[in-house]
Amino acid sequence: MVITEDDLTGKVFKEILTVLGWTRMSGSRRIYAIQCSICKQDAELYGEGIFETSKESLNKGYLSCACGQAYRHSKAQYEVKINRKAKELGVEFLGWLEDFKGGYSKILMRAAQGTWTPRANRFVSKGQISFNRGLKTKDDNLMVQSFLATGAFHPETVFTRYRENQNDKWRWKVECPVCQEVAYSQPQHLQRGNRPCACGNYRQKFAYINLVSDGDLPVALKFGITRSAELRLKYQNRETPFDVKSLGCWEFPDKLQCVLAEKRCKEALVCGILSRQEYGDGYTETTYVNSLEKIIEIYEEYGGVRT
Repeated sequence: MVITEDDLTGKVFKEILTVLGWTRMSGSRRIYAIQCSICKQDAELYGEGIFETSKESLNKGYLSCACGQAYRHSKAQYEVKINRKAKELGVEFLGWLEDFKGGYSKILMRAAQGTWTPRANRFVSKGQISFNRGLKTKDDNLMVQSFLATGAFHPETVFTRYRENQNDKWRWKVECPVCQEVAYSQPQHLQRGNRPCACGNYRQKFAYINLVSDGDLPVALKFGITRSAELRLKYQNRETPFDVKSLGCWEFPDKLQCVLAEKRCKEALVCGILSRQEYGDGYTETTYVNSLEKIIEIYEEYGGVRT
């Protein structure tokens, strides 16, 4: 890395970031090498603690080092952190259950009592040990009675407890005899009378694409479905440390096509590149910035029209 000094060299930001100089151009902007006084203390993870950022991000007070929430650890870095936590807890890291796609990727852990498969970031941050995760805790008949007691569902609606993988949380499969649609929902929504099918009172006919940035540096895309793209954008800006701006909203002919488009995006793209801690509202629908054209293509394939 070739570092060129300028008027920012030597300046300290946020008390821990020292500017070494600029290394390259990104359009008309200089990209700077910074050294973090905290990160450099952990050479195994961060070497000399040198990272890149922009002048705008520095002036806005963003931490572009591993101390910041936007930093994405590599697979090798996660393995170091996982093994440290495993040693602390007296358990063993057996490996990855899937191709690495960030902290959201699942790992296989083993202890004397058995094995479990947490997300990498959750195990590192919380030391999660959960051998019995996902076991039914309430009788199915009682749960179904609580759904029907709201008066929102047809008496012949079929409710079935459902999950795709053993370590997923339980959801409920809802088969509506009126619209003939099969939908899925969380129990707390069903207990409030929110019908997830096409004849429900919770109609989502809009799909959006938001750009997630750390200052001027694009971090990810957030896609999803909503009743109001404007309200969802406001909420995401309030709940995340990143800057979120809309890249567009598409209206679909009905809720079903909207839901199918979102499902197709999840199947076709690498998703969950930001963690729950980084982006709580719909972090599983975050994907790489270069996926923009593919998302638009899928939206339009399912009848979405840009508003």
